[in-house]
Amino acid sequence: GEAMTMIRHLTAQMLQCHSCYVGLDYYFLRQGGLQRLVWPWDAAPAIEALGRLGYDDYMEDIFHYYFDLRLKSDGELDNIGEFWACNTACALYSLTTRCMQTGDHSFWQRYRDKAFLAFDWICRKRAEAQDGNGEYAGLFPSLRGCDWDHTFQAWGTTDLWNLFGIEALAKAAEHFDDPRAADVRKEYDDYFAAMKRLLQPYGEEAKVTGLLRLPLCPDGNDKALLEDFHPYLVHGVFVWSGLVDDGDIEKVYRWQVAHGMAKNGLHGHMPYRDGNTHIWYTSYTDYYWFRTRLRRGERSIARQIIQAQVDYAMTPEYYMAERFCDNDPYFVPWSPNCSASGRLMNMLLDFCKEE
Repeated sequence: GEAMTMIRHLTAQMLQCHSCYVGLDYYFLRQGGLQRLVWPWDAAPAIEALGRLGYDDYMEDIFHYYFDLRLKSDGELDNIGEFWACNTACALYSLTTRCMQTGDHSFWQRYRDKAFLAFDWICRKRAEAQDGNGEYAGLFPSLRGCDWDHTFQAWGTTDLWNLFGIEALAKAAEHFDDPRAADVRKEYDDYFAAMKRLLQPYGEEAKVTGLLRLPLCPDGNDKALLEDFHPYLVHGVFVWSGLVDDGDIEKVYRWQVAHGMAKNGLHGHMPYRDGNTHIWYTSYTDYYWFRTRLRRGERSIARQIIQAQVDYAMTPEYYMAERFCDNDPYFVPWSPNCSASGRLMNMLLDFCKEE
């Protein structure tokens, strides 16, 4: 039916992004359009989706590029597009999620040492942050968290993706009985606890207001960032991470609705610096709200989120866009789009699996 037609088209679009340019002897998973850049944050859902679909040869290309060609000697992933502080963790997440998809011990052994090289870099970098001067120990230091140039402790992007990467490594290390498994789990638990402590005041505030605010930075002083139109896409990732208590999840959603950031199955209102307030970032925070709703057994809400991607982020030709403009239906930038195709693919696979 229609779902299978979508799956075929989404697969084709992700494969279009798996590119080898003239003069190169390797492939990489670029983000979309005519760009020749890789965002590991954007590539992660497409890697996961292609792996679920059985494109094993493509997985070999992707991880050879990340860990054989782009991993520096200190364990940091070399900049291969825009620098994001979470690039290394995103690549680590993709690798170790793939290890758990296959259960292939030889694949784990092939990349095991480089995975721990990346892990150790994340741990060292995290240890650099100290309390004071607007920073908190236990998180990554102030670095660029996304394409915007702001430098701050971007806990809703950098630190959450560090957590995802470390947790995925912990699961893989435990699965393969690695001698460092306990070290990774300890680091994850400590990191999670640091985030939870910083989140606590906002949970206390929500007991009074009934709305749970999740600011862009842990001290809550994000007014200047928002006035400079920094993307505010942290909510779905926070609720999926487990940091938000289950009883507070609806408070997060109500806060988004009350502030015009969620409606009609979309959760990522994204005003632009040029004053355009009609833009929505599709698929990303929606994807993690979808996964949260499915985890909670709220299938009808999860289905509405899938439908919103189809209604607002998909062209009649099944191309996925990274944005939706609610006053311009022809605004469909960066297509074919690797990340949006991957996220919707995973949503469809997850929903059908549940059925």
